[in-house]
Amino acid sequence: MKECMAGLILGAICTLFIILIYNSFISYYKSKGATGIGGTPISSTSVPLVNETNLLRRTFPEVIIIGVRKGGTRALIDMLDSHPQIKSGRKGEIHFFDRSENYRRGVEWYIGCMPFTKEGELTIEKSPSYFITPEVPERISSISKTVKLILIVRDPVIRAVSDYTQLDMKKSRYARERPTFEEFVFNSNGEVKITVSPIKVSMYDTHYQRWLNWFSRE
Repeated sequence: MKECMAGLILGAICTLFIILIYNSFISYYKSKGATGIGGTPISSTSVPLVNETNLLRRTFPEVIIIGVRKGGTRALIDMLDSHPQIKSGRKGEIHFFDRSENYRRGVEWYIGCMPFTKEGELTIEKSPSYFITPEVPERISSISKTVKLILIVRDPVIRAVSDYTQLDMKKSRYARERPTFEEFVFNSNGEVKITVSPIKVSMYDTHYQRWLNWFSRE
């Protein structure tokens, strides 16, 4: 019963946190005015207009949700995408900056995955694995230093358990042997295995410091 109540309370806190991000996010861009909501397009990252009447175009996203996996990024982008002036990249995760096979396709391919927008509309994309991939901060910075980055996190232990649960479900589909969470994250000496994915992703400070080498907190 206590565990159930704790889960409900945590869920309510996460929901409130997402709502606060949403409200502050919308307020910020409203303050820019309709003509400035998208900022100035990067000259090398815009696709030519395809409709002279509505001035539709695809652009490099003004906002990228970089993580964290199992932290609520899907709920966040779905909520933001419900705003009429915010358009998200193609459904699912594009993985342009963290997968070399996609990155080699070039920025025009990436922009081609974005929705058509008009002036005054904002383009947003999310790929949670961006946060933990070493090459990503430099790759994004080389294209745009003004892009807004959103990072949403949750209790690192709870996030690790959630991550493990998803991995465990995938293994169960193929009838693979599945260790318990404790067996998965602790070695025989009782030490935490910092190299396994659920733990590695939850080491927020390690990844965050890497981003600060390329982007300021502002």
